[in-house]
Amino acid sequence: MTGADIIDVQLAIDAVGGEGQFEAVPAVPVGEGHYKILASPGFAPGTAAGDVIELDPNRKGHFRVVERSGNLCVQVFFVNADMEERKRVLDRSTAKVRAIGAGSTAAKT
Repeated sequence: MTGADIIDVQLAIDAVGGEGQFEAVPAVPVGEGHYKILASPGFAPGTAAGDVIELDPNRKGHFRVVERSGNLCVQVFFVNADMEERKRVLDRSTAKVRAIGAGSTAAKT
């Protein structure tokens, strides 16, 4: 794989206020309409780094996962939470992620 092989696929995000919002996620083509995701998306739910997805040719940004990588993408968004509350939530969430078998987690506050 070279840098020339890497493209951005547009994935639909769940956003308050309606449809039509997308996230560019780096990927490499691995077959007709199939792409291997190189980095877990920050906003588009349902996929993680290493997954192979198939884009829906009839609905921009929509996809289905055809092969799971085993990676896990956990998205945590805070609105109006102070640092103490953020730490409490992240500590509790990290413990739950580890309990299901995820080996490495990183929390940013």
